[in-house]
Amino acid sequence: MKVWNKLALAAAALAVSGVAMADPTGVWRTIDDQTGQAKSLVRITDEGGKYVGRIQQVFSGNVCNACEGYYKGRNLSGVTVLWGVTSEGGNKYGGGRIMDPKNDKVYK
Repeated sequence: MKVWNKLALAAAALAVSGVAMADPTGVWRTIDDQTGQAKSLVRITDEGGKYVGRIQQVFSGNVCNACEGYYKGRNLSGVTVLWGVTSEGGNKYGGGRIMDPKNDKVYK
């Protein structure tokens, strides 16, 4: 759930700075928890009132050799990693799922 926490932190920073955030759609940079380095770009779109995030680019190469399970050795470009997230109003978002392709786990 660390990825979603980072997205929420970015939204909170925008709210505090006085910039109104209409919605989270767009391209977001993910950061590696251990190295602090940019890891990938994820495009978030609004699909019928539910937000969906798909990997657009992985900076270390789109094929995941470090992944376990299903995604090991596969191209991650286009893989859905966030789905079913909805607006709860007031720049708050909830529900949905986030998937970490590295370990093939899905988080609520």
